[in-house]
Amino acid sequence: MASGKNLIKNCQPHLEGGETIQYAFTAESGFSRGLEALGWIPGFDEAVKLLIISNKPRVVVISDKRIVVFSASRLSRTKPRVMLQAFPRSTRLEHGTGRRSTLKLGDHSLRVERHVYGLLDKANAGSGNTATTD
Repeated sequence: MASGKNLIKNCQPHLEGGETIQYAFTAESGFSRGLEALGWIPGFDEAVKLLIISNKPRVVVISDKRIVVFSASRLSRTKPRVMLQAFPRSTRLEHGTGRRSTLKLGDHSLRVERHVYGLLDKANAGSGNTATTD
C-alpha cells in the first residue's frame, strides 16, 4: 500500500495552482493480477512474468476541481510521472463488490482494491474537505 502522505505530497506539484487534493489512491492498469495464479502450470511461468511486467501502476487524484489519472513509477507508486487524462469532478466513480474491481475512467480500466471503495463512495457523494488516501 502506498504511503498516503507521500502520495499527496508528490501529487500536489502536478496540479494547477489553488487546486486542493480531496482523495488520492493507487491503481493498476494492464493485465489482470489473477493471471499470476497460472504460474504453477509448467510453461506458464515465463508468460506470467511478462504479464506482471506489463502491469502499469497509476495514481488517481480527486481534487476539488477534477479527477486526474497519472502514470506512476514502477519502483515507487507514490511518485506520479505524467498526467494521462483529466475528467470533470462530477464524473461518477463506479466500483464492484469483490476484493478487486475495475474502475472505468475514459479510456482507462483501472483495477482498485476493496479498501479504495470507501474513498470512491465519498467522492461520489461529494464529501471531501481534507486530503485522504488509501
